[in-house]
Amino acid sequence: MRNIARLRDRSGFFSLMSGIFLISLLMPRSVAFAVGDLGWLNVKTDFGAVGDGSHDDTPAIQAAIQALGSTGGTVYFPPGTYSTTASLTVTNATGVRLVGDSSTASLIQPGGAVAGKPVILFQNGEHCSVENIGILGNTYGAPSAGIQSNSTREALHRQLSGMCLVSGA
Repeated sequence: MRNIARLRDRSGFFSLMSGIFLISLLMPRSVAFAVGDLGWLNVKTDFGAVGDGSHDDTPAIQAAIQALGSTGGTVYFPPGTYSTTASLTVTNATGVRLVGDSSTASLIQPGGAVAGKPVILFQNGEHCSVENIGILGNTYGAPSAGIQSNSTREALHRQLSGMCLVSGA
């Protein structure tokens, strides 16, 4: 009799978990990021970036990076083309992650003011990463680098994954 009761309890648990799993499959992917359960900062919803390829998103993205502080965290770039007029700079921070949806969906488009400068600059940071973000070429003049790191720290670590660098036409 006890075994039957245990089996019934387990089957109820599995039914509940199956229901939660099926609901999660039906939810759009962006819902998890909008809720903020991951503690990520969203450049669009939290800081007002537009991501339409023409609006200057530099102030919003830089504000998101600075909001992380020196202890780091994740800045999320939802799908869009983010125009920049200056290098995006991460300074004196540990564990900063810049994360997009994919290298073809979350794009950074440097403008003319970025010619001769890096698109993303890490200054004295460690254990930082850029993931699933595409960096488009600059038609106004090539940047000096897509991503540049200037660090005097010994335990420097950079991770790049899912990156796509495209030259300007």
